[in-house]
Amino acid sequence: MSDEPWYLKWEHRWPWAILGVFIAIAGILITLYLVPKPADISYQIMSESNVLDVHEPVKDLKIYFKNKDIQEKKLNLRIYSIRIFNTGGTDILESQFDSRNPWGLEFSKSEIVESPRIMDSNSQYLKDNIEAKLSAPNFIEFRKIIIEKGKYFTIEVLVLHPTDSLPNITVRGKIAGIENPVVKLPENQELSFVSKIFYGNWTVQVIRFLIFFILVIISFLLIAFTGDRVQKYKKWRIRNRILAIADKFIPPLDVASRKVLQSILRKTGDNIANLKIFLTGASNDINIKQSIDMYANSSEVRKKRMIKRGFIGNTPSELLIERKDGTYEVNVKIVTLLSNLVKFIEDNSKE
Repeated sequence: MSDEPWYLKWEHRWPWAILGVFIAIAGILITLYLVPKPADISYQIMSESNVLDVHEPVKDLKIYFKNKDIQEKKLNLRIYSIRIFNTGGTDILESQFDSRNPWGLEFSKSEIVESPRIMDSNSQYLKDNIEAKLSAPNFIEFRKIIIEKGKYFTIEVLVLHPTDSLPNITVRGKIAGIENPVVKLPENQELSFVSKIFYGNWTVQVIRFLIFFILVIISFLLIAFTGDRVQKYKKWRIRNRILAIADKFIPPLDVASRKVLQSILRKTGDNIANLKIFLTGASNDINIKQSIDMYANSSEVRKKRMIKRGFIGNTPSELLIERKDGTYEVNVKIVTLLSNLVKFIEDNSKE
């Protein structure tokens, strides 16, 4: 029985370093979840559609808008529904808006032909106080008021733009704590594969990376664990088959001899060929002397490691016997017994 402390046994048995990595990752995820989300506001295109869909020019068909033949001038009327949503973890206050620059949406290469309308909101305060005015032909300016977290308002915009290009909608103005806001595509619009991978803000990206990393680590651990268990099961079956044959050996093995056989089979990988190599080495005086000298000339720390592994030098400790003076010699009885037993096992395995 080993004198090794229980906590060292557990350290060898379980991969505590990997567990430490999991604990660290869990701590990061908990921190990201518990720490209040910073201020954030999203600009989401809820829907977009053409007022008229004329795919092919039709003779004598003219479409006028404000005395302009938009078909002849290759223009198109398009309606946008855009939602402005406080998706952050805090309220956005009036003082957080940059007072020097207007806050709103700019439609490049297009003209906003009607004043935008407030369509809906989940806040009565926003319904009563928000304003969306046309301060330039392609710019909608919003009134800078309080937007509480989780609150939104939706606007509808009618835009005139060239038929060969869609308007590019950008956010103008600055809200403290919010960097580089963008107008998001409609939720039902298909994104490219690369866009799907990198969609979301930095917090989403960090959490996504950590989740993928954990899943990869767990997958590797499951594969390694399963492979290790399969190998151990195969060795266990081979060892039991060998022991079943050994039980037929005459004279029958006593308890001590059977334990020696089990122990040395584990050290040789349950391989009879490896066991024969060790037995051959134990029958060679030079090999035994080298193993004993290696042990005698080793430091106390290395001696403990050898004993823990069950070897004296390069020879399994079961094949040697310790003298009273602390030196070792070949255990002739065990070597002879195992040599005869190996021959018996090999002969019976062929049947």
